[in-house]
Amino acid sequence: MFVPSFSKEAETPKFRDTVLSSEQVLVAKVEAYAARRVQTRHRHVPFCFPAILQGQHTVFAIVTIVLVGILASCVAMPSQGTLIEYRRTGGFVGFDDRLVVNANGRTILTRKSERYEFTISRDTMDRLMSALNSAEITKLRSEYLPSRKGSDLMEYLVTYRGHQVRTMDTAVPDSLWPVLELLNQIVESGGKP
Repeated sequence: MFVPSFSKEAETPKFRDTVLSSEQVLVAKVEAYAARRVQTRHRHVPFCFPAILQGQHTVFAIVTIVLVGILASCVAMPSQGTLIEYRRTGGFVGFDDRLVVNANGRTILTRKSERYEFTISRDTMDRLMSALNSAEITKLRSEYLPSRKGSDLMEYLVTYRGHQVRTMDTAVPDSLWPVLELLNQIVESGGKP
């Protein structure tokens, strides 16, 4: 263990008979800076981290951490987050469509290399929610694949409430068809009524 002593003139640590790594030198410089800040009681605190490390401003640090946690949880609230993600690929024409519908109706559609942003109508959102509730997606298995694959089959991937269902044309569960039809209508319309 080393014990640094500091020179006020050079603001660099001087060490007795010790070779230190660059990390140790940096830590010593930060500690020296913190010691000077505490001694001068300078209240302009753009760099308050060393003071927090020495036990100063502990209440401020705790309140800041709590506020950041509250703000982070507000950002992740489901009312503003993703409601459903949908992807369809394959088929005769080689579709590669991705649709992300947020709970507030904001929608992002990506078709191959093109990207569209729009808001779907309240009526469409109501029909989508009704179809999602009727399908009970969270109770479906994660895969419904045909026993014989074909080269022109469409593949569908639906993610809703953290549950993902992957299926193909000839193996789609009956309860999922209304959801797929509505999502396909949204993709084909591209946000136009």
